[in-house]
Amino acid sequence: MRLTLITCGFFLPGIVVAQIVSQNLSISPEGERRVVRHVKLKDELGAEVLVEQHLIELDNGDYLYLPDSQPQATKDLEERICASMGSRVSRSAISRWSPETLGGGTCRDDRPIDSADMAQPKAGALFINAIATGNYVVPVNQNSAHRCSASYSLDSAGTVTGELVVDNRCQSSASDYAAGPGQGNMQAYVNCFMPRQGTAPTRMKACAGTQCSTDHNAITVF
Repeated sequence: MRLTLITCGFFLPGIVVAQIVSQNLSISPEGERRVVRHVKLKDELGAEVLVEQHLIELDNGDYLYLPDSQPQATKDLEERICASMGSRVSRSAISRWSPETLGGGTCRDDRPIDSADMAQPKAGALFINAIATGNYVVPVNQNSAHRCSASYSLDSAGTVTGELVVDNRCQSSASDYAAGPGQGNMQAYVNCFMPRQGTAPTRMKACAGTQCSTDHNAITVF
C-alpha cells in the first residue's frame, strides 16, 4: 500500500504556526488526508511539551483525532492529563477539532448507580449539566490549556457528547458510548493559542441521550 507524502506548512492558520514545529500530509489510497504533526502543547502541570499527533484532515479543514491511533508518548500524556482531573481517557471517543485547535481530548469517569440509589424515585432519571471554564487569566501570544466539564445520569445505555469552544476559534467535540443505568462526568480540554488581549468567551455543550445542557463563561487574556 503506497501513500503520497506532501510536506505542508502554507495552509496552517497563521497564529498557530509558531506552535506547530512540523506538519506532513499524506494521501491514502482511499483518499484520506492523513496528517502527522509535531506541536507544542501544555501538559498536566502547565509545562510546554512537544507532542506528535496523527490526524485526519476533513474537507472543511477540521481534523479528526483518534486517541488509539496516537504514538505511545502522546497516549501517556493524555492519561496524565485525565488522571490530573480524576478521570481516564475516553479511548473510544472520536474527537473533531477546528483548524486552530492545537490539541485536545476527552476524559470520562463513569460509575454504575447502586441498588440503594435505584430505590430513590428519580435516581435513574436522565440528567446532564455542563460547566464552561472561565474567570481566570492567561497570557497573550502563548498557548494555553482550557478545561470544561459535564456531569450526567443515564437510565439506560446511551451516547454522551461534549463540545468545548474557546475564543470562538478553538473547538473540540467528541461523542462516546456510556453504559447505563449509571452516572458520571465528562471533561473536555483544548490547547489554544491566544493572539489578542481582552476577553475570550468559552462555551461547553454536553448531551446525554436526548437531553442537552449548555454553559457560557469567559477568560481574560493579558
